[in-house]
Amino acid sequence: MSEKKLYIGNLSWGIDTEALASSFSDIGEVLDATVIKDRDTGKSRGFGFITIKEEDVAKFMALNGEDLDGRALRISEAVDKKRTRNNGDEKPTHGRRPQRIEQDTRAHEGASKFNR
Repeated sequence: MSEKKLYIGNLSWGIDTEALASSFSDIGEVLDATVIKDRDTGKSRGFGFITIKEEDVAKFMALNGEDLDGRALRISEAVDKKRTRNNGDEKPTHGRRPQRIEQDTRAHEGASKFNR
C-alpha cells in the first residue's frame, strides 16, 4: 500500500488533530493527521497534514476550495523541504536567506556616535 501526504491549509483556529482527521474520514481512510502548532503558544498555525492511501488522492484533492468551519480549504500534495544553510550544515534557516555581514575594518580615530 502506497501512501501520500497532503497539505491542508486555511484551517479554522479551533480545529485540532482529532477534528482534522474526523473531518476527512467520510472521504477515505485517514492514516495519520497532524495540525501544526506554534511552538511558543501551542495554538494552531492554521494548517496541517494528513496521510492517506495513494489511490484516494483525487477524492481528497477534489475538496480544495471547499468550506470547512467557514474557511475555504487549500489542499495540495505535501512537499518535503530540507532546510539547510548555504554551507550545508543542518541548522534550519526558517525560510530566510542568510545575511552576509561585512565588518568595516577601517580605523575610526575618535569617531563615535555617542559622546562620552
